[in-house]
Amino acid sequence: MDTISLNSGALSSKTNPAYEQARLQLLHISADTSRSCCDLLTDIAKITAQALNVERVGVWVLADEGKVLRCYHLFQRTGAQVFSGTVLRKEDFPTYFMALHSQRAIPADDARTHPLTHELDNAYLQPLRITSMLDAPIYSKGKVVGVVCHEDTGSLHQWNTADYAFAASIADTISRLLAEHKGARAENKAEQYESQLREMHHMEALGRAAANIAHDFRNVLSAIFGYGGLIQSSPAADAQAKEYAQRIVDAAERGRLLTQQLLSFGRDEPATPRILDLRHLIESLRDMLQVLVGKRIRLHIQLTPVVGRVLIDALQLERALVNLVVNARDAMPSGGDLTISLQQAAADQDDDTQSDDAQHQGARQVVISVTDTGVGIDVALRPRIFEPFYTTKGEHGNGLGLTIVHQIVTRAGGSVHVNSQPGKGTTMSLHLPCIAPGEALTPA
Repeated sequence: MDTISLNSGALSSKTNPAYEQARLQLLHISADTSRSCCDLLTDIAKITAQALNVERVGVWVLADEGKVLRCYHLFQRTGAQVFSGTVLRKEDFPTYFMALHSQRAIPADDARTHPLTHELDNAYLQPLRITSMLDAPIYSKGKVVGVVCHEDTGSLHQWNTADYAFAASIADTISRLLAEHKGARAENKAEQYESQLREMHHMEALGRAAANIAHDFRNVLSAIFGYGGLIQSSPAADAQAKEYAQRIVDAAERGRLLTQQLLSFGRDEPATPRILDLRHLIESLRDMLQVLVGKRIRLHIQLTPVVGRVLIDALQLERALVNLVVNARDAMPSGGDLTISLQQAAADQDDDTQSDDAQHQGARQVVISVTDTGVGIDVALRPRIFEPFYTTKGEHGNGLGLTIVHQIVTRAGGSVHVNSQPGKGTTMSLHLPCIAPGEALTPA
């Protein structure tokens, strides 16, 4: 159903007493200015979830000029759990983003097959067993600024005009609440997140420019390889000439590897985000990582039994982990211990990318830490380690590994934290927002 009539507010009140009672409760909540925005949103979500008989109610706000939906507050009835921080990107779900600006409500009786929500199926709906959705855009000054998502995991709903009207009224209530409670601090945090996104886009643009140069440089390297090979195979070349030719070929090979990294860094690779349990992903990498670190380094993997799930592209996260492990290995030339740990934690209260109140009210993060016992990072160098092309490895580094890690984690709504002591080692921690509780692993 694409055309929706919302001239049913009075009718819905008469035919559905639950909605009338919920509206009265919402009036009392909206009038309470003494409580935090997170507490009020949680109470609104509880009332809404009960009235609509759904499992999850989430408030998502638009950022980055409408190209990103960021979870501001999501309440799940089972366990009364709160989540925040997860990111959905327009480039990954274009149809859904377009629908937000053209529909007053998005009623998906079967969200898995509905034309406006089916593209969420593999990434979001299936992992959470979501069957039905009823989403209502949030308006402010006539402009769409977000969406309220009502999600259920039970039997399919048959949404009607009374449901649409109630969902729209919830979105209007939340719009007023956010306008009243998003004071200077919340606005500063929004600006900081936008600043973080601008920095990421700057790095992406720099990567694309570097990739264009690398493409041309690769053609030059082809000539160098060719002439180096001719000298090596020439009968007229003496031993010293062939030795110099080998050095030329070796240098060209390093250049070739660098161009591959540059091309990869600047390429707009399509992402395939999906809700993941990261315990499975890290376990699947164990053997490969052991080979990567070599025999002189002892690899330890410590996984908390149950952690929340996150929305991220699995291959991109693997790439980030491999980059961190390679850095840790290179920091221990004489061997040592490398520990990869996975745990759940409350949202970092100093993390300015988290929503204002949600971070203090039980919102969760998954933290992947890579700890080595290597040389550490000098305090003066730490502010620069995520800069593109900055490296402390000389000719053995290209300065892209940590930049790529930062880019991948930021795109998923997370952040990278560094803790290091020169001579004692370094811990690099990836903080990723949870979107759903974890589940116990099924025995093999």
